[in-house]
Amino acid sequence: MRLVKASEMQDMDRKTIQDLGLPGMVLMENAGRGSARFFLEQFSPSVGQKVLVLCGSGNNGGDGYVVVSQATPAPTWKSPSPWTWRSAKFPALKSGAVK
Repeated sequence: MRLVKASEMQDMDRKTIQDLGLPGMVLMENAGRGSARFFLEQFSPSVGQKVLVLCGSGNNGGDGYVVVSQATPAPTWKSPSPWTWRSAKFPALKSGAVK
């Protein structure tokens, strides 16, 4: 694993989207899945144990929603404002579970 600055990650994302034709939403879903897998491997939360994931309104917030949907069998969604375009594009949010 290599740590990069935000500007470097944005450049990598842009190049991947443009050069490989991979949609940004696919990158976001992959990042969320990988983060969920890492979290579960490192922390192994017990069944029934509560975990809080805070998500901002930017693209990293989208990654966070994917983390929750992958790491939790029945997540409880709380959101201060409705997600519009993301709720239509994220498979994890299509159910309308976001409140």
